[in-house]
Amino acid sequence: MLTLLMNYVLSVIKTFGLLRDNDNQKKRPTLTEEQFMFTRRLLPTLIGLGIASNALAMNPQPDPENPGGYTLTKQEVQAAQDAKTPEAMYDVWAKALETRDNSIVEAILPGLTANPENVKRVERVFPEAEWDFLTQMAAPEYTYTRFLRAIGKFPAFCGEYTDGRDSDAICLKSVITAFAHFAQETGGHIAKDNTWDNPNQLEEWQQALVHVREMGWSEGQAGYTTGCGQNDWQNERWPCEPGQGYFGRGAKQLSYHFNYGAFSEVMFNGDATVLLKNPGLVADSWLNLASAIWFFLTPQAPKPAMLHVIDRTWVPSQRELDAGIGYGFGTTINVINGGIECGEQNKNKGQPVNRIKYWEGLAAHYNIPVEADEKNTCWQQTPYGSLNLNGADDVLYTNWDGNWKYYADRPEGQSFECDLVGFQTAYSALVPGDYEKCVTNFYGSHANWPQIRVVDTGAGTGTGTDTSTDTETVTETDTQTETDTQTETDTATDTSTATETETETATETVTETDTATETDTDGNTCSAPQYVAGTAYSAGQTVSNGGSQYTCNIAGWCSSNSDWAYAPGTGLYWQQAWSQASGASCGTGTDTVTATETATETETATETATETETVTETDTATDTDVGTGCNTSAYPAYPNFPRTDWKGDPSHALKGDRMSHQGGVYEAKWWTNAKPSSSAAAWKAICQ
Repeated sequence: MLTLLMNYVLSVIKTFGLLRDNDNQKKRPTLTEEQFMFTRRLLPTLIGLGIASNALAMNPQPDPENPGGYTLTKQEVQAAQDAKTPEAMYDVWAKALETRDNSIVEAILPGLTANPENVKRVERVFPEAEWDFLTQMAAPEYTYTRFLRAIGKFPAFCGEYTDGRDSDAICLKSVITAFAHFAQETGGHIAKDNTWDNPNQLEEWQQALVHVREMGWSEGQAGYTTGCGQNDWQNERWPCEPGQGYFGRGAKQLSYHFNYGAFSEVMFNGDATVLLKNPGLVADSWLNLASAIWFFLTPQAPKPAMLHVIDRTWVPSQRELDAGIGYGFGTTINVINGGIECGEQNKNKGQPVNRIKYWEGLAAHYNIPVEADEKNTCWQQTPYGSLNLNGADDVLYTNWDGNWKYYADRPEGQSFECDLVGFQTAYSALVPGDYEKCVTNFYGSHANWPQIRVVDTGAGTGTGTDTSTDTETVTETDTQTETDTQTETDTATDTSTATETETETATETVTETDTATETDTDGNTCSAPQYVAGTAYSAGQTVSNGGSQYTCNIAGWCSSNSDWAYAPGTGLYWQQAWSQASGASCGTGTDTVTATETATETETATETATETETVTETDTATDTDVGTGCNTSAYPAYPNFPRTDWKGDPSHALKGDRMSHQGGVYEAKWWTNAKPSSSAAAWKAICQ
């Protein structure tokens, strides 16, 4: 019945134009008053039913730590993300953007047997002699070693195809496509017969990489700072460094602070500040070529990644085919600069004409076939920026933004969700953890968004603690369907407590202490090697960590040196990289000796589920700083962060780190370089 009613209303909308249609302004028939009023009354109800029938099971709860705020479980958030990205291309895109650790990349040299496999393939199909042949005019900052390192950072570039596609042929075609664009973006553009400026009479397609910095700019010049300093999410995520210039650098001529910040996050394990503070690295290191490879591999919905145009992982939709967009070099022009270089009006424009000339010269020299369904030109294509995507259900978007629909069954009518959108936002669908950041409004990009904290429902954990305190405990218990246990503890100065808590519920046990802890695990029977952050792990490899065993799913994330994010079982996003191995538990017997500096007042809140399994949430005040009289001298003062960047400069804090600022002490909830304050989402006030 609902389907019939919906179809009726939709047919009315289509026939009588109740919704605006800019593409079809022809005169439509007129509704009778009865038809109009019936439809007007019915439409909101049906839309509401449609929304309700498709809504995700979100169950926000009041946040006990933040009056007026709400909590969601990690399971809810992950389920919502998975439901919104079921298409296989999301996994393909994420796989293409996997990176190796810089310590591996910077060990790459031509001819080494230890070089990664994709680097060896490049050395085989495009050896150093070919590099020299195409770079006789190149700036000295561009070298073959740096080219190999740029490729080595991204395993997908010149990677192995196991489905019958020719990996070597795709590799060479990718390299030559990149050089055709290098020749346009940074080339000499000197005619062959101009022997004064071109004494070796090089073809223009042999004149790539002449410029490493945008012409007219030099280091030390502040510029390209449009948007810097504004109170918006871009500056929250990618803050400009005073005095720095974000003009074009490198083979792709990377420009503007938001591109430097995004590229820096990929190169330096999520740290945007490295290149925002030192943009010159994009000119003077192997990043000058890595920036171009990064662009080559990154989709910009609805634009595909250039690699996937070349290797045909991308399949053009009917909407794209109707717009003349298909396989071939021409589509890579549309991806790079379609708004200026594609379309009938740009058929004879210098930029696309040059790119096509360079590609055709290179393809002929290297015997790269142009298939029958490929076109080198894009004048016959509609620029991607001009495609009409209204109502498109065949386009995969790659950015998250808040879902602003109204939900009558959720607090304040808010969605507590994010949706995929076709414009740039602070949150990428291809970056692990960004959906959760979108839901929690991590960068403050959603106006009037509820305060949301994501909690880990966890698995059962057993903790044995021997704490040196004498405690007289009075316990009053009222047991119903749920058991609420109120514990009042009177603690003497010299006290002793033996406490063992077993929890196996959808809850998180949090203990805040100022302690020195030594743990000795006896009887560890793990057969897999111990996980070590930054080790190069491969998919399928098993490691042990924290008394359990885990199998690597995504090598790039498993190999990350960001243990706070990807350490199996404990990292914030470990489930993105690892899965718990069958029969995972392999450690027995843990003795923990904890030296605790304990305040004279202890508050313990305990809630027990009816299955006789105890859920314990512990907020123990054990730090003498806690309260209104803060001892700030025990912690580094902002901006002297406890963690450093690649140069050794204080740059950020990790989960659990404490800092002092303006007489208060704050603890980081996750990785952050934000100023500590009680209003900052990344910080929790310990005392003020």
